[in-house]
Amino acid sequence: MRMVLAGLLSVALQGVAAAHPTPPFACAMASTSNGWCDGCRTGYLATVEIRSAKLFESLDANGHNVTDPASMDCVVCRDAFPRNGYCGDCRIGFVGGHAFFTRLTYLLARGETRDTSTISCTSCSRAAADTTLPLEDVRWCDLCGHGMVGNVVFRDTFEYAAARKRFERLLRAVRESERCEDCAMALFHGGACRRCDITFKNGEPLKSKPAAEK
Repeated sequence: MRMVLAGLLSVALQGVAAAHPTPPFACAMASTSNGWCDGCRTGYLATVEIRSAKLFESLDANGHNVTDPASMDCVVCRDAFPRNGYCGDCRIGFVGGHAFFTRLTYLLARGETRDTSTISCTSCSRAAADTTLPLEDVRWCDLCGHGMVGNVVFRDTFEYAAARKRFERLLRAVRESERCEDCAMALFHGGACRRCDITFKNGEPLKSKPAAEK
C-alpha cells in the first residue's frame, strides 16, 4: 500500500492538523454524517455501509483541519486551498478549510448533503438509493437540475460524473472487503495486496504474469 501511504504522508501536509473531529456516533447518526459506530463496528460514507474499519479510516470521510496553509511545502496545494481546489500530485483536495485525502471525499465535500427522507422527486430518490453494481449510466435529473450520489447533491455535471465514478469504485471496494480488506484498500486507492498477490489500477485488477515470466 505504498501509494496510499505516500499520499497520506506527503510533505505538503505540514500545515494540516489531525482529522476533522467527529463525536462518537450511534448508527442512526453515523449513517447520515459519514461517521463510525463503535458499537456496531460499522461506518458510513454517503449512506454506504462499510464494515471494514481499515477501509473506512483510509477514506478520510470528514477531512482534516488545515491550521496553517502557508506552511504547506507544495505550491499547488497552497494555491488550491483558497479555491477549494485539488492537487493531483499530492492527491489532496481542499474544501472549507479542510483537507481531504481521497478524490471521492473531496468531491462529496463540494456537494450538498441532503436528508434523503425529504426528497419528493421519484427520480432523485431512486438515484440516492442506487447502490446496486454496476450503477446505471445516467442518473442526472433534468427536472431538478442536479444529480444524486448517495445523499449528496451535485449541480455540476462534471463533478457529478466524477463523484459517481468513484462512488461505484467505493461500492466495489466495500464488496471486496468482505473477502479481503487489503484487496479492498488496493482496489479503491490503487496498489497491491501482497497477501493475495493482486495489483489494482484504476479500480481494476491487473492480470498476473505467468509464473515463467516472474
